[in-house]
Amino acid sequence: VEKAMTLGPPKEQDVPLQIPTKTKLYVENTQRERDKATDMHRIFQHDLVRLRLKVAESYVKLITDKPFETYANDTASLKIDANVAGLGPNFRIRLRILNS
Repeated sequence: VEKAMTLGPPKEQDVPLQIPTKTKLYVENTQRERDKATDMHRIFQHDLVRLRLKVAESYVKLITDKPFETYANDTASLKIDANVAGLGPNFRIRLRILNS
């Protein structure tokens, strides 16, 4: 049994999406983010640099401590994966640390 090939976009593309109306809170938040975008980005970058510094300081402390020498070997590795969620003044950083 052969199927007829149709050219063009699928039928589902013609179905309109139900988009909710913009609330007053949404409009106010977007305006605030537009007005303070530079400050928010600067603060985000500052906090990210502080986090990287703190991780580096902790790593140096870890490798210079005496107990670390007993656990260290050439095959040990540690992988850190950071995901940032959010762009506003509040954001969440999820750190995943893998010992492989």
